[in-house]
Amino acid sequence: MTASHHLMALGPALVCLVAIYTAALLPTALTTLGQSQSDASGEQTASAVSGRCLCGAVRYRVDGEILEQSTCRCRSCQRAAGAVSVPWVRVPTDALVFTQGHAVDAPADAQPDLCGERGVFRVCADCGSLVGWRSHDGEVIEVTAGTLDDPSVFREEGEGAVTDALRREFGEAFRMFADAVRRLDDQAWRQGEPSWTEVPARTAMHILLTAEYYVAEDRESYDWEPDRWQYWDSPVEKLPDRAATLNDIERVAKRVDAYLTWQGDAGLRLGTVETKSAVRPRVAWMIYALRHLQHHVAQLSAQCKARGFGAAPWDGTAEDRED
Repeated sequence: MTASHHLMALGPALVCLVAIYTAALLPTALTTLGQSQSDASGEQTASAVSGRCLCGAVRYRVDGEILEQSTCRCRSCQRAAGAVSVPWVRVPTDALVFTQGHAVDAPADAQPDLCGERGVFRVCADCGSLVGWRSHDGEVIEVTAGTLDDPSVFREEGEGAVTDALRREFGEAFRMFADAVRRLDDQAWRQGEPSWTEVPARTAMHILLTAEYYVAEDRESYDWEPDRWQYWDSPVEKLPDRAATLNDIERVAKRVDAYLTWQGDAGLRLGTVETKSAVRPRVAWMIYALRHLQHHVAQLSAQCKARGFGAAPWDGTAEDRED
């Protein structure tokens, strides 16, 4: 999935979009056991990469371009690796150099399937680690991505798409947030009906504190900073000014982005977040956090418009709208 999905629409449509987006990716990661499938992710060039077996008796270096990356789920690969799927990196036939020891041919699969029919697996003679694969005609040479010293070289097609989409849309929401804060002047910043939903400074404080809460490592003991948390009834003069708020927006945006990057697609899809009421999939939790952020940023933008400062454009480039 490489198509760009714009997720800034508010309401249930956002949840539906991301749910569809995530569901489209899951088959590549959760293909059922026994299904034969190889997923090529295109060409990639890289400087020399290296790797080794489990015990270190076999070490290799690849001098040249990585020709292709794929994940195979044929039965022969599953048996050879003892895993549901095996990530492979194809390299030029003359680029694989063993710098220590040598891989040997593994015994043939008693009931070969796909890769077992077309070639031979290569393993370490000492520890048995699956290091590579060679086609019978010698025209295709591959190494297992898991043996690479830097396995991040391997990136399966679609991997990172959920993370990238969330990072992009959180980034856009924080951009719009900062834009709305800049549009207001210092007087309008602290004015409004005695409600946190009507005073821009109070609304901004709510957005920042809750956004940070959603990515807190320990939500049970999260430090809400009581003096700041009483934003709904604190005297407006005690609330952060626009300059301080803009600094906080930058800080929290970086924290959210770092959290998403750290979790990655695997952490988002497979991880969970426990709240007082339920245990939620982490991707659902972050979708809710995004929707909450977008909702209140739109609220702040509406406050700008009501005060005659114009609403912040959704896409960062459009002209101010009257609708």
